[in-house]
Order: sequence, then structure tokens, then C-alpha cells
Amino acid sequence: MKRIVLISLLLITFGAYSQDVITLTDGTEIKAKVNKISDKEIEYKKWNNIDGPVYTLDVNKITSIKYINGENDIFSTKSDTVNASKINYELLTYTKYNKVSTTKPLTDDEVENLLKKNYPEAYNLYMAGCKKTSIGSTLGIVGITSLAASLVIYYLAANNSYYINLTSAAIVLDVIGTGLFIASIPVNCVGKGQITESYDMYNNFVRSKNKDVSLNFGVCPSGGIGMSLRF
Repeated sequence: MKRIVLISLLLITFGAYSQDVITLTDGTEIKAKVNKISDKEIEYKKWNNIDGPVYTLDVNKITSIKYINGENDIFSTKSDTVNASKINYELLTYTKYNKVSTTKPLTDDEVENLLKKNYPEAYNLYMAGCKKTSIGSTLGIVGITSLAASLVIYYLAANNSYYINLTSAAIVLDVIGTGLFIASIPVNCVGKGQITESYDMYNNFVRSKNKDVSLNFGVCPSGGIGMSLRF
């Protein structure tokens, strides 16, 4: 009786592990018998219905397959490699007004997302430049507004003695406005320089990704066989 129970337990244990296990990208596991694997899909039968229909699965939906013999096929790495090779890297073109485009004009948000996704270092530099140009623009606007206000006060004081007491305020606005406007110039220049540098960094990155590498064989003038690597 003990032998029968032991044999039954062994058969149950063997049955639990003598199957292929397909793990999908969403974490789902399918107990199956894998019949065929191609570049695009696999064919399998469900383990609990071996005599049933044949099912197919796109390999892009599969993370791995663990076979009866304990071997594993990992699909996620292969899929990632294929997807990475299909990324279409495009150079950024831009004008002195920072109008950016690839094959089409890009919005500021699109440029930001492009850099952030593909080259974080360029993205960080770009964001630092945007922050400086924003500060510079604010300083310039406040400076110009202050200068405009001072000119209005000067005009009023020159044409109406009632405003003569405001001349000192106009002088203060004049000094503040001039200072802020002058300060905005280098801040803007540094910011725009960082933005331009971030574009150049990204373009250099793109060129390195798109660089063609080819291995050529041929007959040398001396009659021997030569090999050249072009990149």
C-alpha cells in the first residue's frame, strides 16, 4: 500500500514538472507542449488537452519558455534587441531662434520628450538652458517695463509740475530697469548656448547610433585576400 502511494506521488510530481511552461510578457504562465518555434510565432498545445487544437503565440508577447528538460529560451532580450535596432534616430536641425525639427517641426514638449527618452545628459543640459533663458526673459521684460515706466514719469513731469515730485522715482526705475535689462543679456546667452550644446550632443549621439559598420572581403593587388572594416 505504501509503495502504491509513493508511486502515485512520484507520478503526480513528474506530471507537474514534465511540461513546457510559456511565460508571457504580462506575467501569465501557460502550461503547454511546444511543437514549433519560428522567428515570428510559436505553436503549442495546452498541457491539459494534448489532443486538442494547436494554438499560436506571437514571440513578441513571450518572455521565456522553460522546457521539460530544464532548458530555457529567453525571448525578451531578443525582442529588445530587435526593437532597439528599429529605432529611427533623426538629427535635430535648428535655427538661431531655436526652431527645432527632424523630418517635421517639433514643439517644445516634443523636443523635451525626445531628448529625455534617448539621451538624458542632453536633456539635463537642455532643461538647464531653458531655465536660464526663462530667467533671462523675465529679467528683460521687467527691465523694459521699468524703463518704460520711468520714461512715462519723465514725460509727465516735464509737461506737468504736479508730477515733478515723481522724478526721483523715475530715476530709481531707470536704474533698476537698465540693470535688469543688462543682466538679462548674458543669462539669455548662456541659456541659449546650453540649449544649442544639448542639440549638438544629441546629434553626435545620433550619428554614433546611425554609423554604418561594414566588413568587406576582397582580393588585394598583390594577389592575396584582404579584409577591411569600414565605419
